[in-house]
Amino acid sequence: MKEILLNLMGWLFFLLGSLAYTFHGLVHKDPLSAFGGMAFVLGCIFFMIPLGHHLKKKKKR
Repeated sequence: MKEILLNLMGWLFFLLGSLAYTFHGLVHKDPLSAFGGMAFVLGCIFFMIPLGHHLKKKKKR
């Protein structure tokens, strides 16, 4: 269980960084950076979905 929480925390930090990268691209009107940041945000979210499902199964037990 501890390993899953650490993985989730790591992905949350990646998500935070990708949001900051996206925001930076938008502020500086750099569409390539903004698009890359948004793609990274989506990737982080897709990787966190299975972790969330795993945590819900653990809590039901």
